[in-house]
This record gives sequence, structure tokens and C-alpha cells, in this order.
Amino acid sequence: MRIIQASDLHQDVSKLETIANTAKTQSLNFVFAGDWFDCHSAVEKQAEQRGIEKDAVGENEEAQEEIKKKAKEAYQTFNTTISGVKTYAIPGNHDFKSMYDTVTNAHFLNKESATINGVKFAGAINSYEVPKGINPDNLVDLADDISDQELMMFFQQQGIDPRTLKKEEITKLIEEMSEQSPTYQRLKNEDLDYLVAHKGPTGSLTNKNPSGIGTGRLVKEKKPNVLCGHFHSGLVVGGEITGLRSAPDTFYIIEINEEDKKIDWVDTYEFEDAA
Repeated sequence: MRIIQASDLHQDVSKLETIANTAKTQSLNFVFAGDWFDCHSAVEKQAEQRGIEKDAVGENEEAQEEIKKKAKEAYQTFNTTISGVKTYAIPGNHDFKSMYDTVTNAHFLNKESATINGVKFAGAINSYEVPKGINPDNLVDLADDISDQELMMFFQQQGIDPRTLKKEEITKLIEEMSEQSPTYQRLKNEDLDYLVAHKGPTGSLTNKNPSGIGTGRLVKEKKPNVLCGHFHSGLVVGGEITGLRSAPDTFYIIEINEEDKKIDWVDTYEFEDAA
């Protein structure tokens, strides 16, 4: 089985058209790891039009309503472009709640897992960076998991200096907190071959920024291949945690062995070369 993986396209229709045309021509399943909308550009445009600072856009109700409208229009374009392509997706930290209702041609893996040719795929957003100038209430499920930042806040509230704790004590606390994670509760009893996560789990795929401790625990326990994006730098990873991180200028065509569920080979493409 072959899939095509991309993420972080941020409303670049020509790139999405390249993905859709490639998928149709080669009969590929499309796995999108989040971030179709471009919050930064939307905020900059509203700030310029209204003569206000970008930080003030988040408190401007009219600006937020206009951004919500633009996001819905962007998802309509996404939905039309992927028509005829079997698409499996998760939202990213730039994506709005309207993505779910508008993108009807995609199966959202963070809502329901999917089995493709006998290979199990699940999804987790696990991204907690709210773009500046955006009302977080408009974004998708930011409470999908428990972030590393929340763990540090717990330490502070309890007056605990994590530097004084032994490694096993920290591990125990993380396990206790991860039990409360909606992502962990949703997937802990499922067999996972591939986990599609926007940011990627803590400590994997060179990820040094906060993500979800529930997602991290799932990866540790179930050891799926991780397909993710977010950092705008492509990376093929092997070792204890394996997977692929796509980027705005890069996409992958991946051959998956349907017998052992492992990746047989990966072709990396730059969008300019594939056009």
C-alpha cells in the first residue's frame, strides 16, 4: 500500500493540487497532518486593513469574525481540491473548528481511527501553540491532550521543583496525568500501526517544544510509526521512534508493507520538482 503525506500547506492551493493530482494518477491515499489555514497571513491582513497592531486583532470581534469567514472559505477550497482523493486528515494548530463541517471529503483520524488495507491509522492533534492574534475559542480541540506546559504548571501549583525529583518519580506523575488525557483514553485500547499527529510526541522526531503527554505515552507504549509536521522542516527518522515529518515544501510517497505494517521505502519530493 502506498500513501502520500503532506502537512503545513497553509492555503497554498497549487501545492494541494499537486498532491491531489499525484494521488489520483498513482492511486494513493492522502494523509494530511494538519495546518491548511494560514492564521499569520489572516491576522496581518486584518491588522493592516483596520490600522491596528497584530496583537490587538485577537480582541477585535469584527476582525475575528472576518478571519472565521476566511477560514471557512479556505476549507471549502481544500474540500473541492481533494474531491476524488481518499483523504485522511487531522487539524493543526492553525485550523479552525469549521474545518470539521466544511471538509466533508476527508476522514478525520482524531475523531475516528481508520483501517486502510489492513493497516491501522489513528490521529492526535497534540498542538498547543495558539497563533498570535487568534481567539483560541475558534480553533480546533486544543484540549485534545494534556500539554507539557500544563505539567509544569502543576509542579508550580504544588510547589514542586522537578529538578529535585528522581526520574522514576517524574515518570509516575506523567503517567498519572496522562490517564486524564482525552487522546490517551480514546486510543489506549486500540492497536496502532500509524499515529498521525500534527506536532509529534514529546521527545521524538527532534521535537523540543511542548506537545501532549498522552500522545507521548501512546507512542512509548504502542510504538507506532509517527507521521507529523508542524516544524516546517522535513525529516526521516529511524530508531526507537520511527516516522516522517513533512514540511511546507516537501511531501512523501510512502510504501507500507501490508504484512508487517512497516515502511518499505520513502520517496521525498520538493513541490517544485513535482509540478
